[in-house]
Amino acid sequence: MTTIDNGYWIYVHAYVVVGWTKIPILICVDQIVDGSSSNNLTEVIMISMMKGGGLSKEELSKKLLCFGADEMNVFQRGKTKLTKQIKDSWAPFSMGVHCVAHHTNLVVQSLQDLTLIAKIKSFMFNIYGYFNHSPKRHMKFQRLTQTLETKGNKILKNVKTRWMSMFSPLNKIMAKYRPLLVMMQNDCSIMTHS
Repeated sequence: MTTIDNGYWIYVHAYVVVGWTKIPILICVDQIVDGSSSNNLTEVIMISMMKGGGLSKEELSKKLLCFGADEMNVFQRGKTKLTKQIKDSWAPFSMGVHCVAHHTNLVVQSLQDLTLIAKIKSFMFNIYGYFNHSPKRHMKFQRLTQTLETKGNKILKNVKTRWMSMFSPLNKIMAKYRPLLVMMQNDCSIMTHS
């Protein structure tokens, strides 16, 4: 991560499994001062895991099973990649895997060109606009959700971000499906009778 003062920091976290439950642990936040080569990053990460994780080099070599990182060249690609260095020099039983969240986001981005996804995005845009541009409709919707005993939170706007921006707005719409249908049906019948 690059900070506002152009400093370069790395966040190291780990997951442990206790009773079949995955538990995240923040190991450290370290500033990278000697460059972002795979050699330097490997050293910083592994020393951070020993210091912050309280493991000796021997314990780390037996306990580190997987190293997840995004698709940056320094992490995953080439003969000197960080994941290969960790396996060769630090943890022979470990394997490098591509970040699952990043993979999922890449899949979602590749689906953006499909007609179905374009229709879903258009639907979400129209639903948001219908309520956002009318405080009266928004208040009516809030009252309706309370009557139907669902939470009356606002419909969210689909704002394009790096990580699967459609998920939260679409989830909100699906959670409020019944009140949305009732309100749209009422509004349509009012318009046709006017």
